This record gives sequence, structure tokens and C-alpha cells, in this order.
Amino acid sequence: MQVDGILLDNVPFSSIQPIYLEEISKNKLKKLVRILNAGDSLSSYMILEKDPVKNLFWLVGGYPEYLAYKSLNSYNKDSIGVPCLIRTYTDTTEQRITLLKRMFHHQVTKWMDKHLLISRLIEENKTTSKIASRLGVSESLIRSYLIHPDIPKAIIQLAEKNKGSFINLEKIRRLPLSSCIKHNLFNRAVLKSRHPNRLTTDKLEKIKWLIQLDDFFDLGLDAQWKLIQKAMKYRESLEHHWRNEMERILNSKKDSLSPNLTLYNPTIFINDSTVSNFVS
Repeated sequence: MQVDGILLDNVPFSSIQPIYLEEISKNKLKKLVRILNAGDSLSSYMILEKDPVKNLFWLVGGYPEYLAYKSLNSYNKDSIGVPCLIRTYTDTTEQRITLLKRMFHHQVTKWMDKHLLISRLIEENKTTSKIASRLGVSESLIRSYLIHPDIPKAIIQLAEKNKGSFINLEKIRRLPLSSCIKHNLFNRAVLKSRHPNRLTTDKLEKIKWLIQLDDFFDLGLDAQWKLIQKAMKYRESLEHHWRNEMERILNSKKDSLSPNLTLYNPTIFINDSTVSNFVS
């Protein structure tokens, strides 16, 4: 079946070649594989372009679906066809635009995947305004996926290695703090994901609260950094404060009950006349 130049057809899985390897969440992939194992079809198709020279199809959309078919143990990649949408072949630039459109409008995608594809388009002399126009988004959004040159290359490499948040790195860069304090924050942001001192989005938000206080910038750099370190340990500080408050409330209750303890004394005083009346 062909509609507006797009053909729906079965394609041997072994002839499909992705133009870019995206990072897909394990939960997303497991969900798609369960659907296929149940004998159902996926709700969206892979989008392919037939290479004019080689005997293969370029995958320009639907990488999660591609991985789902690839993960099927019982799937015969050579003999069984996969339902796909096949469109007219385009150049590498147009293929990247197509892939980015799906990333921005049809699927949840990692920041780094968008960054890499946008960077490659810029290397091909495509402006951020032109890219934004083609994708149907704002230019400021496209710029947010670029890494500012003020962020050290060593930090960028560690962020890629330890899956650090490039969004947080950009937020740190924009803070009105000294370069030495920013350097410390950069290093905290790219620590290993389970490191207790890693600067997370929550911790960064508390730092923003702190530096908005009126007298913060009247402090010296050492004092600023000490307070920022305390802000990064906001959870421990809050838990300590809550424990102290609970102890204060419990102690105050004990103090208020102590004068009235005689009301609950089980001892009964009985005089002689009471006993004689009871016996008689």
C-alpha cells in the first residue's frame, strides 16, 4: 500500500541499518518486547529509506521499535519481514532532520542524543534558527541542546562517562558565582551516579534558593562555599531539625503530664469504717 509516496511493506530485518544508535530506556524496550511476544503489533512503524545503491534500508525513525524486534529470541531476522513505512531516499542531512523530528515530537529521548544530532547539523553549516524552523520548535530550545564553550572539556568527558546531566552543567554555568565555586560544582555534578556527593537537580535547586538571599554575596568566597556545601546536604539538615523538633514536643508532653500523675495512681486508701460497712 502506498500513500503520498510512502509505502507500507514488509522488509527483512537483516537489511535494516540505523543511521544513529539512540539510548533507549530498558523499561521502554521491555514494554515493546512484551507486546511482540504476545503476538500483537506495535502501534508505530519503523520509517525506512531504500538506499539507491546498496541492498539495504536506512532507519530514519523508530529506533525503539528496531531494538524491540532485535531483542526477540525467536525472531528470524533473515526470512521474516517486518512491517515498515518506506519513503523516498534523502540525503544525510534530511535523514537527521527526520530523526530529530521524532525525538522532539513523538518519543522520549536522552539529552545527549539530541545534542549530538544538532551538533552534526551545525557542523554542516545549518544555523540554529534554520534547524528550529525545520523541527517546528523555538530557537532557544535548540540552543539549550548545545554545550557552552565555558564548560571545560574534561567536565564534558566525565559527564558522558558518568551520565551526568548536561542541563545541570548549563544551569551551573549561568549561576552568578565565582569561577572557582563553579568549578567545584561542575566536579560534583559529574561524579558517579551513586556517589553521595553528586550534585543532583534537587541539590542544585537548594543552592539557587541560598544564593538568592540578600546577604549571600556580602560573604567571602570561603564562607559562600561552606554554605553551599551545607545546602547540598539539605536533607541531613532537615532530618536533624525534625528530630530535634519531635524530641522537644515529646519532652513538653512529658512535662505537662508529670503534675497530674496522682490522678492515675491505682492505690486506694480505705479506712476502718469503710471495711466494716463492706463486711456487714
